[in-house]
Amino acid sequence: MIVKDVGILAISSNRTKFYLHQMIKNKLLPSFVLFMGDPSEVISEERTIESKGKESDNSVLSEYKGFDLSIPLLGLLEEYNIPVRIVDAINPNNKEIVNALKEFKQSVIIYSGPGGVILRKEILDIGKQFLHIHTGLVPHYRGSTTIYYSLINEGVCGATAFFIDENIDTGPVVRQKNYPAPEDRTTIDHFYDPFIRSELLIEVLQNYTDTGRFTVESQEDAASETYYIIHPTLKHIAILGDNQ
Repeated sequence: MIVKDVGILAISSNRTKFYLHQMIKNKLLPSFVLFMGDPSEVISEERTIESKGKESDNSVLSEYKGFDLSIPLLGLLEEYNIPVRIVDAINPNNKEIVNALKEFKQSVIIYSGPGGVILRKEILDIGKQFLHIHTGLVPHYRGSTTIYYSLINEGVCGATAFFIDENIDTGPVVRQKNYPAPEDRTTIDHFYDPFIRSELLIEVLQNYTDTGRFTVESQEDAASETYYIIHPTLKHIAILGDNQ
């Protein structure tokens, strides 16, 4: 089944791979994919003080929970006849990307772009809604690397689906859910984080196809907290978990 009003704006990353694998598995195909940059170069979304750039071979050429992440994205899209366009830029605020999105008739765009980039007015005002899956329950966990802060504070990993607005993780919420900590916490950045995002995405899309609409709730700021890229020492504590 093609979800006709939904497309994807994406870089080539494990998050994008999980999104597409899950959508194919659950027969909820996007009606187009607009790639930012080279789809053959997998970009790391690991958020650390020192960026690591591209994924290592060990983290890319692997299977996780039955999903073969070594399958090239363009081959996957071609196999399932999903239309794709490629723009040679990885910043979603790039004028060429904004103009390309304007040409698509779909009103809902799943955002799977580079971490840490805030969508500006120019792209937010083109008449489309940008659906983002964030690993943290907002408004309590806004910002960066919140999956680790949640593990330290509560021992669980949260995920929130919301529509992006002009501020950091403040948009109207579509769905939220807590997930248990993974057995192997060293898999969080490359595997578990994008996996739970993809799980929640499927719940959101399934509900949308069943009801024909997205039900949203505004966030309350009373209990809000915005986090920044976690210090390596705190990240190590979160990864050690109960094994400290």
